[in-house]
Amino acid sequence: VSMQLAYWLLHKKSVATYEAVTVRQFLHGRTETARSCTKEAKAFCQAMDAAKADGTIKDAGKKAELVALLIAACTAHVAYTTKAKGSRGCDRHLLGLRKLAAKAGEKPGVFTDPVLSLSNTWKISTSHISVPSTAMSGFGPVCDDGYGLAYQVKADHVTFGISARPMKELTSGAAERLRDALAEALRIMAAISS
Repeated sequence: VSMQLAYWLLHKKSVATYEAVTVRQFLHGRTETARSCTKEAKAFCQAMDAAKADGTIKDAGKKAELVALLIAACTAHVAYTTKAKGSRGCDRHLLGLRKLAAKAGEKPGVFTDPVLSLSNTWKISTSHISVPSTAMSGFGPVCDDGYGLAYQVKADHVTFGISARPMKELTSGAAERLRDALAEALRIMAAISS
């Protein structure tokens, strides 16, 4: 959710987000996608940005509302991730259907639908680095105006590896700007939670 908020603070919109989830417990299983850009995450980002802009972020009533929205966003993320880990996501199923259709020389309309295309344009591509002995790793952007975010949760901190290509609207330093927005998002989230 912090990544969603950081992107929102920087670009003022929500975007399709790819987060790799392992499904290795299944025969030949590798990954599924946890789509962390949920309506709950968007509602949290909008409310947080508005409270920051109008100065009500420190108001006790507003903080309680923001915490409730944060909890809802995190709950939605955990629920989707759990489904994806159980191989109940949609992306690998769609990939299988796309490959079967291509093998048959067909291109069903669903695969030319602009909504599907937009939802598969991963502006944020992320993965959790779960190997404790890994100091840090990278995860590259998968589109020209996207970000790659690898993250590793430690006992007392979180480490991020951020990458980006030069973007038109952020002529230089896109990764550094997202780093700063992510640090701000984490500070804000900690402030409303305390």
